[in-house]
Amino acid sequence: MVIAIKQAFQIINNKTMSNNKTKFKSPISRRSFISGTATACVGTIAMPLFSNCSGQVARKESIEELANTNPVIDCDVFVCGGGPSGFVAAIAAARNGAKVILIEKYGFPGGMLTAGFVQPIYGFFSRHLQVVRGIAQEFVDELKKIDNATLGHKYRDDCAEKRKKSGECISGKDEKSCPVNCVSNVCAVDADIARVVIVNMLETANVKSIYHSTVIAVKKENKKIDKVLINSKSGFQWVKAKIVIDATGDADIAALAGVDFEIGDHGALKPPSLMFQISGVKHTKDRIKIHLPPIEGETSSAWLMALPGKGNYTVNSPSLITDFDSTNTLKLSESQTLATNRALTLFGRMKENIDFLSEISLKSFAPQLGIRDSRRIKGLYTLSDDDVVNCRKFPKSGVANGVHPIDLHVKTRHSGSTTLIRLPCGDYYQIPYESMITKEIDNLIVTGRSVSASFHAQASLRVMATCMMLGEAAGVASALCLKENNILKKIDPANIRKIMISTGAYLGYENDTPEWNKGLEKLPADINQDN
Repeated sequence: MVIAIKQAFQIINNKTMSNNKTKFKSPISRRSFISGTATACVGTIAMPLFSNCSGQVARKESIEELANTNPVIDCDVFVCGGGPSGFVAAIAAARNGAKVILIEKYGFPGGMLTAGFVQPIYGFFSRHLQVVRGIAQEFVDELKKIDNATLGHKYRDDCAEKRKKSGECISGKDEKSCPVNCVSNVCAVDADIARVVIVNMLETANVKSIYHSTVIAVKKENKKIDKVLINSKSGFQWVKAKIVIDATGDADIAALAGVDFEIGDHGALKPPSLMFQISGVKHTKDRIKIHLPPIEGETSSAWLMALPGKGNYTVNSPSLITDFDSTNTLKLSESQTLATNRALTLFGRMKENIDFLSEISLKSFAPQLGIRDSRRIKGLYTLSDDDVVNCRKFPKSGVANGVHPIDLHVKTRHSGSTTLIRLPCGDYYQIPYESMITKEIDNLIVTGRSVSASFHAQASLRVMATCMMLGEAAGVASALCLKENNILKKIDPANIRKIMISTGAYLGYENDTPEWNKGLEKLPADINQDN
């Protein structure tokens, strides 16, 4: 690949291009050139940089040389990605004494919640039992202080109605007849207000946030990441950190560092969606499925999710895209354009064909395509299909709880004719610390949807509340590692759990899942069934 770059520059240098009239055909394709330069950047941390619209070669310094013009940034913990898992990880690490820097490609944190408009937040509750608390709940509490910032934790309308009519469902028995696919509780928030709240939480925790910046390479020494190279309007700059948290959602840092990973399942990938917000909906239900007359190549069904404020909803618009890879920039760009166009067409058809949507207005398209699937690292432990379906607990190493169904959005070899596999309602599974730790790098921890899990297990754990709890575990583990002067894989998960429990996490009850939460005993008097 480095040879390909040198060939390209030799061609450029041998041509007089100041008048823009000279034409030539490169022996390598544009796609190959882009791929080659990216690979060279990772492998050698040296790539010629050229600019100037006229085609003139402006300068030939390597990235290494250019990065050295800016001072190295030092920190204890470097969090790459400010999404739901990343911002919580940064706060947790900072609160436990670490000097933390967070980098985010957008001008604000929140990731899929604020840039993807993904709504509502799933995964806080297993029926009546809140299994994700801690910093994630603090975030909800902060939102509650602001008018129309969140609807709070709410039972799904259809779930509450069924329980009033028929009583509590029996776990392991009544899931097939569940009108909400065992997603009993949701939390909708205002994306714009949420990103301000997250910013304030980060600042209060003394996290240094660097926005409008991306990671482009890492420099390794032995089995550790020595420095991370970032790119921004200020140019190239090294960040030197003792611990690196990969919260990119795509395991970008892990991939750059040579960590083994996998994508998809025998060619199957979970498709993306494009979310957009509307107002003027003449309906009050929390979640509405709509169907339109089918048109080839266009979206004919969608989900509407209630937002704070009367008549406000987010529309989950299926993209119908099957040839997709979130780690391929060209495919990501093409898919964003196609999905947005289809969403606009869907908006017009909704307004034209459905009475309660006849007066809707388009508020905004999500600037970020809703990504469900990407790289999954091969960690010290891989969460399996059986772990999720059987609600397996890890009393010694479990650091995050999951409740969401296995929501694939695509058929696989193992899913049969379905794309959604329900879990026992009223129970939950756990994700062990070892799923976040790589075999190859001693100072890298991965959090969010890219942890080590099977394709099907990831289809459950990818929801935002679960990812927030994973982020809290990542932050605590990083700070603990520094205090013990240890490496991440040698940290005792029991100590991570102890710290998380002390700040409100629901851990330590692995052998005592309440029978009342499974419909096997009468509900305690303090359970609010109308939340």
